[in-house]
Amino acid sequence: MRFILITRYNIPVNFGAPNIDPLDVGWLVHRKNLFLNSCLPSVVNQLDENFEWYLGFHPRTTIDFENLLPCNANVLRCGSNTEFIDQIRDRCLKDEFLVSARLDNDDSLARNFISQTRSFGRFYEENHINLGDRYALNWRSGCERDILQDKLYKRDFPASSFVCLFEKKRSGDRPLTVNNFHHAHISKHVPVANVSTGEPMWMINVHDRNVGNVIKGTELLECSNLIMSNFGMNKE
Repeated sequence: MRFILITRYNIPVNFGAPNIDPLDVGWLVHRKNLFLNSCLPSVVNQLDENFEWYLGFHPRTTIDFENLLPCNANVLRCGSNTEFIDQIRDRCLKDEFLVSARLDNDDSLARNFISQTRSFGRFYEENHINLGDRYALNWRSGCERDILQDKLYKRDFPASSFVCLFEKKRSGDRPLTVNNFHHAHISKHVPVANVSTGEPMWMINVHDRNVGNVIKGTELLECSNLIMSNFGMNKE
C-alpha cells in the first residue's frame, strides 16, 4: 500500500482570493515562515516514515529551503494544479492500493496521522470488495491554532481538508488522488467514513493571511504544550 501526501505550495488555482501573485515576495516570505515552523515539523516527525511527500511549486519559485526537506519529499515545479496532479498520478501507475492525503503548506498533522491512516488502509485492503474501489476517511477531530493570539481551539470538522482517499486499481491505471475532489463535496462522489478521536489528528493554523479560515472551535485552556508536541512542535 503506497501512501502519498500532497501539498500545493504556490501553484495558481482558480479558487481562493483573486489576483494572488504566486511569486509575490511578501507572500513567499510569510508562507515560508509558516511552512518551516508549523507544517514541516509535523511531517518530519511522523511516527510512520513510509510515505512520499509531493510539494508543488510555481516553476519560477526560488526555493532556498529545499535542503531542509526530508528525503521522502519530492519537489515538482508546475504551471498549474492540473499539471501538478497529473505528474503525481503518472508516478502511481503500478500501485494496486494507493492512499492519498492533502496538506496545506500552513497547516499541521498529528505525529500519528500517517500511521493511523495506514491502519485504516489495511482494513480497506481486506474489505475493498465491500467498500468499493474508492473510499475516503475523514478524521473529524482536530484543532485550530490562532497564531496571532497564541491560543488553541478544539474543532469537530465533518468535511475537513485532511480527508484521505483510498483507491484500489489495476496496475497501469491512473489513480484519481484526493486532489481530484473538493473536500467539502467528496461525500457526493465516494463513501466517507467520519471518525472522531480523543486527540486531535490535524491542526489548522489561522493567521493574518488566511483566505477562508476563521476560528470555529472551542478554546482549550489546558494541555497546549502536550498538543503542540503531538504535532512535532513545542509551544514557546
